[in-house]
Amino acid sequence: MPTAVILADPSLKISYVNPASVKLLRGLESLLPVKVDAIVGQNIDIFHKNPSYQRQLLSDPANLPRRAKIQVGPETLDLLISPVRDTAGKTIATMVTWDIVTEKLRLEAQNLDAQGKIDAVSRTNAVIEFKMDGTILHANDNFCSAMGYSLDEIRGKHHSMFVDDDYRASPEYRDFWVKLNRGEYVSGELKRVAHPVSPDLEMTEICDRVLRAQGPAILFENATGFDMPVLGNLFGT
Repeated sequence: MPTAVILADPSLKISYVNPASVKLLRGLESLLPVKVDAIVGQNIDIFHKNPSYQRQLLSDPANLPRRAKIQVGPETLDLLISPVRDTAGKTIATMVTWDIVTEKLRLEAQNLDAQGKIDAVSRTNAVIEFKMDGTILHANDNFCSAMGYSLDEIRGKHHSMFVDDDYRASPEYRDFWVKLNRGEYVSGELKRVAHPVSPDLEMTEICDRVLRAQGPAILFENATGFDMPVLGNLFGT
């Protein structure tokens, strides 16, 4: 995606807006005090609630480059403000590269909240995480202890190592992964095959996709163990 660029002269009057900026500004036009086609020639004060503070910062090149976030209506803009200097080192313009990051920040906050909930659940439950193809990414100490494996023994292997041969070859098992990849909630009472030196376990399995790209988290609970929170409710799905 092309970088959005705005240039302002030493008086902070906008002198250039590149096509990528024009495209982004079109989406913000209803929130701006002027039309996008009239922005060149305007002072950058139009973007700031407190223009005097911004002018004080930008009037001293020693304050640049500077990164900032500003609100334009409900949208958050991420700005990198840099000086443009001539061959003698004199500042001749101010360049702003920017993007609308409202959705990015929302997803980051959502992911942070989801990770916090996973961490809280992981302290008292057995938790294992997979990619969407079933490859094991991580398992907490509770899971490894219950199944009799170390993390190094299972990381990078497939979920199917924990199920018996009949279930592994069954339509139910294939459907299990189809549902997870569709983002569906899955739960049930299941037998899991532990390490050869450990007893197999009857466990409650609650599966749900979490808000991270690497895949679902799968939580196991010994049938006689503590209460298991419902992951679907935890993640608002």
